[in-house]
Amino acid sequence: MTLETAIKKATEYSDKDFPFSELKYRKLIFQRTGKASHQFWYADALRLCGYNRKAKELFSTISAQKIPKEYRYLFYLRFGLLYRETGHFEDALDYYLKSLKLNSENTFTYIFIADILKIQEKDKAAIQYLTKALTNEGDIDEVNYNLSTSYIRVGQLELALKAINNCIKIDPKYPNAKKIKKDIELLQKATLDLTVD
Repeated sequence: MTLETAIKKATEYSDKDFPFSELKYRKLIFQRTGKASHQFWYADALRLCGYNRKAKELFSTISAQKIPKEYRYLFYLRFGLLYRETGHFEDALDYYLKSLKLNSENTFTYIFIADILKIQEKDKAAIQYLTKALTNEGDIDEVNYNLSTSYIRVGQLELALKAINNCIKIDPKYPNAKKIKKDIELLQKATLDLTVD
């Protein structure tokens, strides 16, 4: 099999979310080229398949400077995901922030940063990142969903309702969004009942 065919296969399996099939080709590509960029994609394929220890070993030996500039933000992002998945939240946040410095155009990095901040119960900081993400390209429905849950946690129910309504407007079938909306409405009613009594 030629290197070009292996790269095509790896990309095809990645697009179809077949991580174990992708892993096979990413390993082959890395073994043939030894390039840092191919090592990165191989390490990430290992992460996707749950081989976290091996993925971390490979990620740790890659110099970010050897990754082409256009992919460097992804290197930091995927390394951050590995740390997130293994419970190393501070390390994950550091890598997400490095990724954001290189590419602030998408929504997913903001969402990942907010995820860590929410785990750390820093919802106000999470809200700041998610609000910035609203002006970017990407999954604005997911941004609004996450905004709504953070607003609930800091007691800003009107803003939470507005955010979840925006999420539902973009994607009426967004998972759990209608339940969150109902929950916000119940919280508002309970708050109103308490103030009337």
